[in-house]
Amino acid sequence: MTCRRSFKPCYDPAKFEYEISDFQDWSVRPLESCSLELKVAFKNEKRLRRKKNLETPETLAFDTLRSRYYDDPMSLSLAEVAYVKAWDPCSHWTNLVTTPRFYQPGLGICLRCPSCGKNGVRVGSNFRAPPRKDEKAWRLIGKMIATGEDMGAVFSSSPTIEEHKEMAVEALRIRSQENYSKAMEWEAEERKRIANTTI
Repeated sequence: MTCRRSFKPCYDPAKFEYEISDFQDWSVRPLESCSLELKVAFKNEKRLRRKKNLETPETLAFDTLRSRYYDDPMSLSLAEVAYVKAWDPCSHWTNLVTTPRFYQPGLGICLRCPSCGKNGVRVGSNFRAPPRKDEKAWRLIGKMIATGEDMGAVFSSSPTIEEHKEMAVEALRIRSQENYSKAMEWEAEERKRIANTTI
């Protein structure tokens, strides 16, 4: 594990614009007022829309380049990516969180690290990152991630399904004990009342 940074997605509407889908996927881009590049992209997009009616070689080439950018951005050179970003404001969106779908079994919860840009690993609320220099602890965490262990379940205060079932059984047992003791108390109270009324 080269990057050892822990992070959480933040929400800062003063600087960023957010798009949250029905599936709770989070995308973010800077506000137009905070990004000169995005301002330029919006202006260029307006110019391009005016030219859209005229199918010029420039607009056709841009459409091809943009579709390649959205299909496989790694196939483009840095100059081509910069060109798309200069003319397409939608290319400034960055996916922060992607949640799993039943029709996409390989897709997990994905958070991108602000330091290295790689996908982060979701961990539970009880996880405390070891110090960066603690090689042994980081090797252990790396091994857990490599074996595909659910880090959210390991480091979570939420119970697993089995623990939840055990807790439900225990709650029912305690409730029945309480009900039994209340019934016994009521029976004793009833006997006292009957004894007092017959005297």
